[in-house]
Amino acid sequence: MKPQDDYRNGDAYPTQSACHCVRVSGADGGGCGSASGSEDSSGAEGADELSLRDAAAPARALLALNALRKSRQHYDAVLVADGAEVPAHRALLAAASPYLLEAFQAPPPAGPAPAALRVEGVDAEALRTLVEYAYTGRARVREPAAARRLYRAAWRLRVEPVRAHLASRLARRPAPADALLTRALPDLEPHLLRDLDAYIADHFDEICASGALAALPKINIEMLRESSAEGGEETAPAVAAAALTWLRERQAADLDLEELCSRTHLLFVDARGALRDCGELPASSGEAPALGEYRREAAERARGGAREPSGGDRLAALSRARCALGAAALGGRLVACGGYDRARVLRAAEAYDPATNTWAPLPDLRGPRARFPAARLGDALFALGGSDGHADLDSVHALAAGAWTVRARLPLARTHAAAAADDARRRLYVIGGWAGGLSLRRVDCYDPDADAWSDAPPLITGRSQCAGVYWAGALWALGGCDAWHCLASTETLSLDAPNAVWTPGPALPTARRSVGGAQWRGRLVSAGGSDGAASLRRTDFLLPGADAWSAGPSLRRARAALGLAVLGGALYAVGGFDGKEFLACAETLREPDAEWTTLWAPSAPPAALAAPDEPGENGTGDGEPVY
Repeated sequence: MKPQDDYRNGDAYPTQSACHCVRVSGADGGGCGSASGSEDSSGAEGADELSLRDAAAPARALLALNALRKSRQHYDAVLVADGAEVPAHRALLAAASPYLLEAFQAPPPAGPAPAALRVEGVDAEALRTLVEYAYTGRARVREPAAARRLYRAAWRLRVEPVRAHLASRLARRPAPADALLTRALPDLEPHLLRDLDAYIADHFDEICASGALAALPKINIEMLRESSAEGGEETAPAVAAAALTWLRERQAADLDLEELCSRTHLLFVDARGALRDCGELPASSGEAPALGEYRREAAERARGGAREPSGGDRLAALSRARCALGAAALGGRLVACGGYDRARVLRAAEAYDPATNTWAPLPDLRGPRARFPAARLGDALFALGGSDGHADLDSVHALAAGAWTVRARLPLARTHAAAAADDARRRLYVIGGWAGGLSLRRVDCYDPDADAWSDAPPLITGRSQCAGVYWAGALWALGGCDAWHCLASTETLSLDAPNAVWTPGPALPTARRSVGGAQWRGRLVSAGGSDGAASLRRTDFLLPGADAWSAGPSLRRARAALGLAVLGGALYAVGGFDGKEFLACAETLREPDAEWTTLWAPSAPPAALAAPDEPGENGTGDGEPVY
């Protein structure tokens, strides 16, 4: 029997032909007559010892586990996708998938039935294939569509060996009918994207003739039909072909193709059946916010003319998608570090310069780190705790003068904490977090001059994935999670009053975790987050003395576990998770009564970026979506 073959529970085990036994010497010199060499042939074995090396034992154990779970015996987890249930073993799933490792952090609920975990956005058959791969090391698909579904499942569950293998196979064998669908897969390596782009350019007419455009799951163009248009609904192929023709005509007008394709184009079909850009429409009362924002962007592009930067007029994107990152302003630049990029925990750090609209690499973190807060205190940025993908961290590293240095460790290793800095008192606070299966009430205070930690008053409610902000002489903890529920509550601790304790603050309009927080323009800001079912676009403001939050402009993209920071008087949101994908894009809010925008506006040189009314610019990207 091959090591990968299944057998029924109760069948005889495979023969142990791969076993190696060695001579067992007792006082009488007797032993095993069919001895062979052991791993250690130096003869260091004791007189009564037995050394056994059975290379097939791990495969046999996995086969036995696979047979047991297929017969619904001794399994302790059930994955649910598209209504289908897949039984398995928690420990094995956690070892195979970082996604599932995080999902299984909380202990399973007590009860006779194994815990069920719903996996959203994954095809049921692809999920079965991935679970089978975890037990056997084999994954089989027989046609490109199934391979793409398996790729997306492997990407979402972060089963990197399967994702990488499928990426190589799919990109190496494109065909006119599926090249665009393969090109739309997330997280393809740059060299594979270049190969696919070259293939698409060389076979453009064949792709159009194949009808592949109609099969695209989503076209990055929205179609709005005027009520006066005649002729009924257009078919998907006709719409797709018309949109593609429109893009080709724009390309012929000597527009930058990369910049053109990076934007979402809002189009409408006029009464003559021709596609036109919604940026040409005049303003009208009661129009949709998305349409108004699109028209404003089109007007800004038109005014920019030849002054548009070579990379386009949108805010530059991060070098890679990041979720659960650390982000804060330092030295007139926005620093983003660590986090997840779909498949791995990152060490990479980079900084955004608003004067040039570019991201530049910084020295890597001293180790991979995600689900942690970053905060600026003085002239240093601190990365505090988090996870390296395998264990919670108590390490603290500071970025100053272009290098990361080691600082005193946190009193307790934790993930999903928040952080806030009080520049006037030169103190840094770490608030709440997750450790040992609990959301923490603990708050710790760091003195950078003594490089030492001390206790601060504990929170009223244990919370993780909250936002921490220093505002108006007090620490604030916004939202978060108490291990079972998203929280709308807030708490505040006055740092001006001796012996102060945390007191309730105005509740957020909606419960949320993985939320971003900042102080900006004299107000407290909460942005993004997750309500437990979906990532949010909400932005809310709390003004001094107010007893309730007021709604601000909505983010352009839903973002949970984002980086939120104030830079040069503007509020920036970078990265995060939109409910389907990890994000590399950024957006900014320049005035409280304006709209979030992805357009770049040249700013003053870094030396002039500090706003006098914001002595404590800092934000956190704490939190990671619990899938």
